[in-house]
Amino acid sequence: MEEEVHDMDGPEKLIIKLVLNINMDSLIIKNYIRSAVNITELKIFSVHREKFCNFTIGINDIPCPKPCHCQYERKSYKFFINCLGKHLLEVPPLPIPINGSTSLILQGNNLTQLPHKSFPGYSIVEELDVSYNKLTTLAISHLPNNLEYFDVRFNHLHTLGDDVIHYLYKVPFFYQYGNKWSHVCDEINMMYFLKQKSNTIRIHESKFNSIFENMIDINRKFKIKEHFQKSSSYYFAKEDNITNRYPGNEILMALEYLHKNITYYSAEYDPILYDDLNAPCPYRCLCCTLQKSNRFLVNCENRNLHFYPELPNPIPNKATLFLRNNNISNLPTPTFSKGHASMKYLFMANNSLTELPLQVIPKNILSLDLRNNQLQSLDEDVVKFLWDRENPISVSLSGNPWECKCEAIFFLHFLREYEPFEYIRVLKFNNITRGGCPESCICCEEKSLLNPFVIDCNGKGLEDIPPLPLPAIGQTTLLFENNEIEMLPNMSHPGFENVTHLFLANNKLTFIDQLPSKIVYLDLSHNNISVLNEDIRNFLVERIRSSQMTLRLSGNPWSCTCEDRDFLKFVKGQAMDIIDSSSMTCSETGYSLIDVQESDICPSALIYYATLTASLMILILGINLLVIFRQPILIWFYEHEICLSLAARRELDLEKKFDAFLSFTHKDEDLIEEFVERLENGNHKFRLCFYLRDWLAGEAIPECITRSVKDSRRIIILMTNNFLKSNWGRLEFRLALHATAKDRCKRLIVVLYPDVENFDDLDSELRAYMVLNTYLARDSPNFWNKLIYSMPHENPSRTKTGAEK
Repeated sequence: MEEEVHDMDGPEKLIIKLVLNINMDSLIIKNYIRSAVNITELKIFSVHREKFCNFTIGINDIPCPKPCHCQYERKSYKFFINCLGKHLLEVPPLPIPINGSTSLILQGNNLTQLPHKSFPGYSIVEELDVSYNKLTTLAISHLPNNLEYFDVRFNHLHTLGDDVIHYLYKVPFFYQYGNKWSHVCDEINMMYFLKQKSNTIRIHESKFNSIFENMIDINRKFKIKEHFQKSSSYYFAKEDNITNRYPGNEILMALEYLHKNITYYSAEYDPILYDDLNAPCPYRCLCCTLQKSNRFLVNCENRNLHFYPELPNPIPNKATLFLRNNNISNLPTPTFSKGHASMKYLFMANNSLTELPLQVIPKNILSLDLRNNQLQSLDEDVVKFLWDRENPISVSLSGNPWECKCEAIFFLHFLREYEPFEYIRVLKFNNITRGGCPESCICCEEKSLLNPFVIDCNGKGLEDIPPLPLPAIGQTTLLFENNEIEMLPNMSHPGFENVTHLFLANNKLTFIDQLPSKIVYLDLSHNNISVLNEDIRNFLVERIRSSQMTLRLSGNPWSCTCEDRDFLKFVKGQAMDIIDSSSMTCSETGYSLIDVQESDICPSALIYYATLTASLMILILGINLLVIFRQPILIWFYEHEICLSLAARRELDLEKKFDAFLSFTHKDEDLIEEFVERLENGNHKFRLCFYLRDWLAGEAIPECITRSVKDSRRIIILMTNNFLKSNWGRLEFRLALHATAKDRCKRLIVVLYPDVENFDDLDSELRAYMVLNTYLARDSPNFWNKLIYSMPHENPSRTKTGAEK
């Protein structure tokens, strides 16, 4: 039939086009057309009184696209081109109706782009549904001139150009759900366009009543439900219209609660999804990506929010959430907010947080701003998480009403190290001290104690107690355990006299000579104290009587001797007030002090005198043995260089050149080598003189003998048969004998060899000497030790002093 229409010309063709494009109620028109065109049966359109009539060809000579279905709605003058689910890759040429508006339905195809606005029949389209396609961009040149309805849901759109955004502001109905938007923070127009669109609250029709049933009181007060209008499948209302009618913070909180319910019921119609969130941008927030750092920002600053933003999915790209200047009082757990769990930067200054449990802190957080909230403390596990990190966390904590409670001592240590000025502010804010807290220590308040002011210096490696501040009221408790202190300060030390509870366990104290006068608790356990003197014992007894003082004293090396029996009586007498008295032990025996009796450490008189007698007998026996074996003992001492001060002798001839003159005959020259080796090259090195090396050729032998004897501290005679028969040998013997007699010093050492049977060859004077004096037998098994001991030697300290002089 289309061919018939194309073959017509003149009024016939015009009439047919008119019929195709207008409502047909009159049979008269129908009969007129039949007679005018002289066609026995008109098949190009059907005219009936139903709502729609089929459409075949437009005034631009373009028929209804073959895959599509075209209908004209008689009542609304609306021309529908329905190409739903036809697998189209591009938009076909479109027919133009003679009047009315065109609605083009291209849902569920494979379109990747829209046609240019010059495309046949496209520019006049007023309703365009291209949902469920594959569009990636929208260009202003590819949009119809006057769209009233534009549906791009479930495409692949990520961003919009500024000209397209300006165009879309004029489109009354724009639907985009299913696209995942992504834009940088510099794209202001895009960001605020999406924000403006989200300002319209849209609720699915099926869930509308359920939501308001869950907030009856709020709706009764503000009548929010009355602001909603009904659309085809949802209810909508402009949020600005509601807030303008009910100004103030209460309506903002009510609308926030409404949005929380909409999220809970999944009731939002056409929500705006963000690619990084895989969810809508949270209520009243702006979302974008920083182009340089690729950080995804969720900016909810100054939005008067009372609930933490809804972030149901993990967020990549260094997620950053700005929540400063709101009224949020708690954080969600990562289980219920995967977006919160993936936060790297969380800025929550100026909110109403009262607690921060560990489970709500994102485990990969890099920066956490908690300034000016209502936090009073942080749990120990939270502090460990913030403190013991491979990558340190940037934490800002100032401006909170932190409490100086000792139960939060771990946090206060962290605060002092991390933000020292904030710790000083907290001390002033809590007004617990009239001065600053000592460096390395923490001052806190333990309200369970009668005197709640506590100075905690535990485990800081301190060698002295620092000057102590005075509390605002009451007395001081000083925790000074696990340090290196060896003695306590005197009572003039600042603040020390004010201490009533003193914890000093695990230090290096060796004695106690004074204590604060008002002390009521003292822990001296695990120090190096062996006894408490009488003054301290009397002081402690008086304090126990007057103030029910208690002590801890175990872990010290307590002395359990007879001299310390008064201390033992003190421990037993005050055992009820020494908490760990049963654990106090004697350093000598390891026995418990409580079980030790005086008779155990102080024996009876009979035993005492018997022991004394036995000791004296042993001493006398030892002295006798020392006298008898004096020389062998001294030789052994000298040989092993032990107790040299005992083995040394006073030497009168230190100025002499040689230690010994070695006298022998030329027939015994082969004996000299071992003496040189032993005496000059041994452990004790001596200077020897003997004629083979030290006499000058040509000098008179008597003069050489005399000079050698004079210059030597000892004369060693090698007495062999050859020596006895030598005139020069006997001369040297006589000169040595005379030198010994003159100096009154035993300088002559005679070494007697086994081949000498008697002294008959000597004259009477020399023979008398050999008979009346001892000599060294060369074949003696301990010969060399005796010879070396007979050589010059003296106290090493004297030798050193003399050398220094």
